[in-house]
Amino acid sequence: MYTLSMNTPNTKTNRQTIFEYIKDNYEVAPIEIITKTGISQQTVHNNLKKLLDEGLIAKKGTGLDVVYYVVFETINKTLGNLTNELNEDVSLVSKYEKLRDKIKNKLATQQNIIDQTKYNPIEQNYTYISPEGKIYNGLCALSIWSQKQKINQTHEEFLKLQNEYLDTLAKYNGYKNKNGLIDATDKFRATFPQYGELSGVFYCDFYSIERFGKTKLGNYMFYGKQSQNKQLIQETCYSVKPLILDFIKQNNINAVAFVPPTISRDLQFMNELTKYLDLNIPIIKLKKVVEQVAVQQKSIKNAGDRIINAQNIVVEMNPSYENVLILDDVVESGSTFAVVAHKLKLRKVAISKIFALAIVGSANGVVDNSPKGFEIVNEV
Repeated sequence: MYTLSMNTPNTKTNRQTIFEYIKDNYEVAPIEIITKTGISQQTVHNNLKKLLDEGLIAKKGTGLDVVYYVVFETINKTLGNLTNELNEDVSLVSKYEKLRDKIKNKLATQQNIIDQTKYNPIEQNYTYISPEGKIYNGLCALSIWSQKQKINQTHEEFLKLQNEYLDTLAKYNGYKNKNGLIDATDKFRATFPQYGELSGVFYCDFYSIERFGKTKLGNYMFYGKQSQNKQLIQETCYSVKPLILDFIKQNNINAVAFVPPTISRDLQFMNELTKYLDLNIPIIKLKKVVEQVAVQQKSIKNAGDRIINAQNIVVEMNPSYENVLILDDVVESGSTFAVVAHKLKLRKVAISKIFALAIVGSANGVVDNSPKGFEIVNEV
């Protein structure tokens, strides 16, 4: 039923009373309205004029014969308009809900893509540093590298390359133990059978893997040291800190010996690593004695000459410790670990076990199970 507005919840206006009387009695004359409602003649006529102007009532006849009636067509039209508006609103709501669901699904899809990308091993592990010195990570890095290798860049070929990298990564990660480290102990003993002081030799990651070249840590180590890039060095320290601290805890390490550098630099990797680890155990004092010329290990190709070079590392006066860890950035030939461990025993700094841990090392003799010694990494 069409309802006119009311001034108060419980009081009808004269306009409402007149309208409802006309509606209920079909066709009525003004005198009838005045008599039945008790509303004054002037008020009745004023309100009849307003209702006429609004199109809610109509009249027929003239003079004293005029009668007024409700224009039900107008009311129905008004109701129809309201219904149409309501239907349009419902339609808009429906469209909005569909649009909202579409947006929600799209956002969920995008989030899923973001999550997949975020936890994609390629995003976590692959790094490419361009000749101009820009750092790229993940799929972007792999795409740029593949372009440099002149590999077909079709969608299918790129997916094939991704799968190949993931298979290669899985293969090399398979050589990591439950603590996330690569155990190169057997390789070390096969290379240096005359040095039996080391209880174990480990590194956090391979320096490089087949076809795809340097690992992320390998890249960071190489370019961090070569360019004295603090960001890369700090990224490296941040990555390996949990592995080193866990190793120290698992093996009850009582003191740590950091392999000293041959050449002084403004930014020394081992100094940065020492700060990042923030160890609460003693640090064993080592120094490298330089003769007339400071000869770096990486400049020496022959493994025997590297042993001679490593002899310049001196173990200074230190207390004795039960279990000791030697830390270095790269296992190049393994010579440094062999010599330092031997001297720690001779100097009685290490009483029981000596372990060696490097940030990166070669895959020779680990992945291929061959009797090969350590690959001599001349770059780092």
